[in-house]
Amino acid sequence: MIEATETRIPSLLFICTQPRAELLPCVPNHGEWFRNGFGLPEGAYSMRVVYAADEALPREVNEDAVVIGGSRYSVRADLPWVRALGEFVRGLWELQVPTLGVCFGHQLIAEALGGIVIKGEAGPEVGVARVQITETGKADPLFHGITDDELHVAMYHEDVVVTPPRYATKELARNGRYRYQALAYGDIMRSVQFHPEMTPELIGAMMYAHKDRLRIDGVWA
Repeated sequence: MIEATETRIPSLLFICTQPRAELLPCVPNHGEWFRNGFGLPEGAYSMRVVYAADEALPREVNEDAVVIGGSRYSVRADLPWVRALGEFVRGLWELQVPTLGVCFGHQLIAEALGGIVIKGEAGPEVGVARVQITETGKADPLFHGITDDELHVAMYHEDVVVTPPRYATKELARNGRYRYQALAYGDIMRSVQFHPEMTPELIGAMMYAHKDRLRIDGVWA
């Protein structure tokens, strides 16, 4: 008789880079935000959320993969938790832990592994923007199933990667404003400047919440 075996669901470590006290009412739970944005049903995987600005980062990662989300802070900020998170990323790379960086996470991976991140000279990208998938990107698992050459994506950033580290082996997406919109690091790490998890409603709510700052930047009329 063959006995049924328990099916193990995948596990994910989500690194929230927004302090708990500064979470917007429209995004009270960043882990759930990513789950909903990626269209993953409840129970499809287990998730542990760590708030990098408020608590110590784990000494060990037992999950199958790591996601590092966006933040209102800059990776260039001289803050203890930002420095600690950079060291954490270097450890993920050394151990070859599957990792996805989004927005701040995209910049953090680049900076932590030896790249250069600056405040974008062409100003912030906020709202919906176009990015072009490179020929290399079309063959990469990150864009598996996407047949369009160009995507309309949600953006909310002012820092940009201007020099990828040597570990960034492939340029997966770009646009005319800022070149490095998606990068591959070997087979194990991927990062995107845009927000694949954002819905139009959410990006609108975030823009409204920050409208005073966006007016200063000339983005909000």
